[in-house]
Amino acid sequence: MAKKDVVLDSKHEDSNPSGQWRRVVFNDSSLENPRTTWFVLSIVTLFAVVIGVFGVLSAPSRNSGALYYQVSNDTLSFNLQTTIIPNSESLVEAFAVGWNDELFLADRSGVSLYNALGEKLGFWRNDAQESPTAATFVFDEKAATNGTLLVAYTDTIKALRFSLETAAAEDNGVTTYTARRETGNELETVLTVPDAVIRGLACSSERLFVADYATGRVWRYSWAKLNSLRENGELTCLPDCEIGAPDDATAYPGLRPGLERNFSLSFLPDQNELFVANSGLFRVDSFNVSVGVNNPSHSWTRESNTIHAFTGSANPIAVAVSKDSWLATADAGAFATQAVASANSPIQLFSLTGEWLGQIPYDGISRTEETFVVDLGVSPDARRIYALNSNGEIDVWTLDR
Repeated sequence: MAKKDVVLDSKHEDSNPSGQWRRVVFNDSSLENPRTTWFVLSIVTLFAVVIGVFGVLSAPSRNSGALYYQVSNDTLSFNLQTTIIPNSESLVEAFAVGWNDELFLADRSGVSLYNALGEKLGFWRNDAQESPTAATFVFDEKAATNGTLLVAYTDTIKALRFSLETAAAEDNGVTTYTARRETGNELETVLTVPDAVIRGLACSSERLFVADYATGRVWRYSWAKLNSLRENGELTCLPDCEIGAPDDATAYPGLRPGLERNFSLSFLPDQNELFVANSGLFRVDSFNVSVGVNNPSHSWTRESNTIHAFTGSANPIAVAVSKDSWLATADAGAFATQAVASANSPIQLFSLTGEWLGQIPYDGISRTEETFVVDLGVSPDARRIYALNSNGEIDVWTLDR
């Protein structure tokens, strides 16, 4: 026997997959009362519109599997403070941000210490007369490696260690550090990586990270192991972790540096993350350094038809992360030679997830020779950005608020 229902003042019977039958017969009273019919239809239409709007707003994005640049109203603003023209014997090819307003500039002759005003404070000679390829300095007070300067020379890494007791200075109960008091230290070799082309360095309290352009990988080393080698007079050991290999399971494409000049790394202690400029794929990638795996929430790439995106053939060439959890990236496709359109600034600023926060204002800056940004650094207080140009000069940008 057919099942009968009454819906919206109508009797109906039709068939359904369960074998029941329903037949549709409009109630005569509804046909005779148009006002009632229109009222019911209006309610149904309104309900359908509400459901449709909710469905559109809550539908997942087609690009939900990847993170892209977005524009933010909370922008960072920097102004040019000065340009440091090093008084050195050869071209500065690598640099590292030091304590407070200090920075280390490395060339073939050695390492010079400058402050943010461009004043030279010290010098340590490199007797090997090799061209440096990367540098980093640990200024994290919580790190056991605090006060360690590392400079890479193709397949060799040398260290300059500063005594915290000598470097510390008390001022109204506040302890500050300076490298200018160290004059007797010498660069000593701490690691050799056979057949490597080292183009990036980063360091945590327990680990050293070496970006090898020859393999397109970042090698992780234990400081405990390196220190034991040092005691035994050995300079070579295998890394304890490979970072940056492709992972089909997570659809991670892997590291693919596009420019041999720089394979930039930057470590953020509070997040325990290593950020890498994956220039060949137009990406910034993040890795948890404890396990060496990619962190997709802090890894992102450019999106087509976006104003604030990398413009060159291989970008970004450099990346630097601040303690305030924002990133500065250098775009190899934008020159810092003369006045440029604001959309083509060589240095862009992003959140850890790729949200655009601002850019460095190069409009109106003029240089007589063609140059571009090859490396970046952020001061310990996150109030200054240092940009090493291909001509060896360093632009110092200060926060405008």
